[in-house]
Amino acid sequence: MRIKKIILYFFALQIMMFSEPVKLRKRVYYLYYPTFKQKINSGMEIQKVRGYCILLDMKCTEVLYVAEEMDDWKQGPGESTLKKIEIDLSNFKKTFFIGEFRNDYPYFKNLKQEILKENKLRKKIERIKKMLFINDIMLETEMEKSSYRDYYTMGIDYEELTKKISDYIIIRTDEISNPYIMDIKNYKPDEEKIELKNLNQIYQYFKNNPYRNLEYTSEKVDEYEKFIEKNININEFENILQREIFELIKELNLE
Repeated sequence: MRIKKIILYFFALQIMMFSEPVKLRKRVYYLYYPTFKQKINSGMEIQKVRGYCILLDMKCTEVLYVAEEMDDWKQGPGESTLKKIEIDLSNFKKTFFIGEFRNDYPYFKNLKQEILKENKLRKKIERIKKMLFINDIMLETEMEKSSYRDYYTMGIDYEELTKKISDYIIIRTDEISNPYIMDIKNYKPDEEKIELKNLNQIYQYFKNNPYRNLEYTSEKVDEYEKFIEKNININEFENILQREIFELIKELNLE
């Protein structure tokens, strides 16, 4: 999928009279949104990208730009602004890819495959998958409550919003419509680790009451809202999800 490209120039200011023109260093960023918006057919996909994101309410939107190449000091074998892991949840086969941009398209090369045998790691992946599904439902419920307000096409001038350069994690599964994006470089887990004790019950409720198959009525939205308010501490839920993802990235060596 061809994606939009922009070019930024970075240079050191040199105060020197009668100096010769200085050639500026060019850095290319690609608007990466088109590559991860589509839902995947099965399993779980985790990408780690280097670039900058447009922030709205201090959270990364899907307006994410990825650098064409790493900084000069960090270039070398195994270093890339694009890395990806695909996990087949039927047998927990992990496939690692490294990517690059060619002619304005992202390409990924399969470098390594292995079966994730550790039971503890498998359970963490299953927990994250369930939590991502619940998070996706809460996001859609909030958008429905806001009268179908689309945060990304409501006339916002993104050039006036905050841009943040970092390393971002993008996660997609076959159950969610909206990719989950996290600033992994600047994340710092809380000292106290907490768990979501009623995860399976919440997950099963949403699976048994599929939001996307229900008529979009205010009564159904109210029903979901009441369940969420009663059973989920949203701030606590987000903290737990981000910590789980942070730990998973380390265990998968996607660093």
